[in-house]
Amino acid sequence: MSPSLLWAIKLRIRREELSPTFAGDDRDRIKDVAYLVGEALTRAAAALPDNVMEEAPLLENIGLYRPPLTGIDMELYRHPMRRQKLAESIRMQRAKLQEGSQK
Repeated sequence: MSPSLLWAIKLRIRREELSPTFAGDDRDRIKDVAYLVGEALTRAAAALPDNVMEEAPLLENIGLYRPPLTGIDMELYRHPMRRQKLAESIRMQRAKLQEGSQK
């Protein structure tokens, strides 16, 4: 995170302590500043041109799309209950094998 951004946020927190932007003595200054910073960052990000996504070096390395899930059982991937049943079945089989090896 940019030290300049942190410094600006710290200054805004100090300003809110001295002269609050929002009315009310029970206001949380940190939450108020977080709201203001979040709004400003969101507006700035929305204003960026679309080609910024293509020019970002990190995105160039990792790509915009998730790689294909090779070697994954898609039925188990899509259905959590089936995964849970399979896990329970494996646990029961392991328990039986451990009982057999202890005898």
